[in-house]
Amino acid sequence: MKTYDEPVPSGMFPNTIHVKVKMDGSSNATLPLFFASVLGMSTKSLTAEAYATIFNGPVISFNGNGGALPLAVDQNFWNAYQQYLNSGSPANSNVTRSVAPASGGANVSITYQLAVTSDANGFQQFQIFPSPDKLGTAGRGWLSLDDGSVDSSSLKTWATSGLSSGDVAALTGPNPAGTGTTDVLLPLPTSGSGDGTTTHRMTSWDWAADSGVKTTVTPYLPLNTPALLPVFQPVNPDPSSGYQAGTKYPDTGYSNANGDNPTGTNLNLNIVGFVGVTITYNISGNVYAEPSAIVPPGAIFGSLSPADSGATSFYSTFSIPRLTTPGG
Repeated sequence: MKTYDEPVPSGMFPNTIHVKVKMDGSSNATLPLFFASVLGMSTKSLTAEAYATIFNGPVISFNGNGGALPLAVDQNFWNAYQQYLNSGSPANSNVTRSVAPASGGANVSITYQLAVTSDANGFQQFQIFPSPDKLGTAGRGWLSLDDGSVDSSSLKTWATSGLSSGDVAALTGPNPAGTGTTDVLLPLPTSGSGDGTTTHRMTSWDWAADSGVKTTVTPYLPLNTPALLPVFQPVNPDPSSGYQAGTKYPDTGYSNANGDNPTGTNLNLNIVGFVGVTITYNISGNVYAEPSAIVPPGAIFGSLSPADSGATSFYSTFSIPRLTTPGG
């Protein structure tokens, strides 16, 4: 089974540890034998080797407990931030991207005005709270991680301890998604729109959220610790023209979500993935984060590939290293 190339191809970075142990009389002694000496063999040259490769890919669910922040950010803003970093973090932090709207129509060109600030090392951090977009009326995106509670007490618990096994069971079980319908919130589909029964229906906006201030929660968000940040698909992605993050109706697809103007706890988001971040600044309710590599506890991956420079431009979520075989 081919899992990687040795040596590393140009433009890629190492993803595999290759360990070789020898007892062959070259750098150390040969293996001494005891019983074989009666057959005239007192030593034996031996070589043993092993390979361990790190893989990465998208997180789609959790097994038992899991790590995720109770805070969500627009995927388009996050992608614009990644584009900004990849372009060398210029002084002008406005980024123009071609964005796929929730309607399924043709892509639209949108310029995102990013809220960034330099950390002590000169790296540009991205503001995730207050949110850079316009969630409801307040501009925050607190997310329920049990498809119910969005109160400050629950949010503090999730910020401190992550998801419990009960929370994961709630997210992976059938949840009310409107009149006479249900939907699982996890796992996210690896392709397509999902069916609502075995995978989340990605054309729905049914993750319970709250655009309230709740600045008492922000001190509980983990500082300088890799974590998973949920990202959502907005109903209307254009900040300059009727931006709409979510809907107040959990049973809706795009057609019903568009234009219903959700506010406060009447907010439901469409979570489409998780990205690895480290919260690097958290003072007076202003929270900034940077991209971070993370091996998330309890994570279930939709697909895994040997980590390389192409893969990590999309995913910063990694599995634990696995024993592999060389591929030539």
